[in-house]
Amino acid sequence: MHGTYIPNTKSPSGDYEVIYGETHEYGMGGPYASSIYLKPKDKAPFFIENRCFGDLRFADDESSIYFLHLNLKRQIQVMQYLFETNELKLFSDVFEIAEFETTSTKYGYSINGKNWIEAENKYNEGLIICDTNDISVESRKVIEPIIRILPTHGIEVATFFMDRKTVNDRLGEPELPNQAIAYYTNFGYHIHFNEKDIVTFIEIMGDMQSKFQLYDKNPFTTEIEEMVTLLNDKNNGEVNLLQAPTSYMFLEIGLGIFRSSTPEKYQTYIEQAQKEEPEHFVNGTPEAMLEELVKTKHFQTIGLGDTNYFRDPIYFVKE
Repeated sequence: MHGTYIPNTKSPSGDYEVIYGETHEYGMGGPYASSIYLKPKDKAPFFIENRCFGDLRFADDESSIYFLHLNLKRQIQVMQYLFETNELKLFSDVFEIAEFETTSTKYGYSINGKNWIEAENKYNEGLIICDTNDISVESRKVIEPIIRILPTHGIEVATFFMDRKTVNDRLGEPELPNQAIAYYTNFGYHIHFNEKDIVTFIEIMGDMQSKFQLYDKNPFTTEIEEMVTLLNDKNNGEVNLLQAPTSYMFLEIGLGIFRSSTPEKYQTYIEQAQKEEPEHFVNGTPEAMLEELVKTKHFQTIGLGDTNYFRDPIYFVKE
């Protein structure tokens, strides 16, 4: 089951917000669980976990969140995400049914022996309060605050065919509300809508606050040749090379990846500028030019559409 939307959950201070993504059914007639994302105040949301089972709680001091996790056996465990260290902990205890009873380091769970569907409205039977400080940790890992790029789907927090209201609920108001393009420039992306206010295209920039991941690589720091080889493999089909080596459009995965120039071309531009306007080079090459030279060593922006987007004839006109 896809598409169920759960309202966002804000911390008491408003400094943190948990965003629920799509809800999925795990097994026919089985339990439902959701992806969750954390959005710190004035920052872009990033992925935390993909099997959050229902409700969650903020610690009293807002140092972490606790939530119920549905494991691969469709049993319930408790997870904790700590904001300062980005650590995600999975506690060892396993339950058939569970619900939160309190905030802070305590949670409640039911042990009446019935499966969670049969006992859905009977959580008060055999309710026990347990302190997570007394429970062993099964695993822990550090979550890097990254946003995954999902070719033909969008990005984790904003996917194609999503309506404008859902985008606004998840990300907040853009810089210019109610425009055809929703500008979330500080987050590192612009979201394009059609006349029905449905997401059709996403532009991603690599020099803003967010960190992005594409096929387990950071596309804005990975070497050009390595990134092109990877995308060729994933695309496994037609590639528009008309603007290569500055731009490549991978038609089968609806992805275009761009940079403003190559290091060689930009170095030539610097040398020409020095001849024409030597007064600007008295103290050496201007810092802005040196920064731009560094940027040309990697891709700088990515465009995401469906598998037809970059087949438009406009992209086959050589500049």
